[in-house]
Amino acid sequence: MLDDFHEMTPTYLPAENDWELLEGVKAALDVPHLLQQCLSAEKTLTLCDFIPAFEAIFGKWEALRQEYPYIRTAISAGMDKLEDHINVI
Repeated sequence: MLDDFHEMTPTYLPAENDWELLEGVKAALDVPHLLQQCLSAEKTLTLCDFIPAFEAIFGKWEALRQEYPYIRTAISAGMDKLEDHINVI
């Protein structure tokens, strides 16, 4: 069955820049995922946990915007959304 797809392989293999894009997206998504994992481990969440965590996300995303300029717009959108949440607090 795999032989049926063998001739499609060269056409659909990700190019080197595709892998770089995926690496950047994964790095950007790892930031809020790690935050969620850390905060969900707490039994009682407090505001003093959230504010430093949000600041840490901003710092990490700022660094990632420099490291992965081709996803800068997506990271900026995430930062804008996070800022909206911070303003509500």
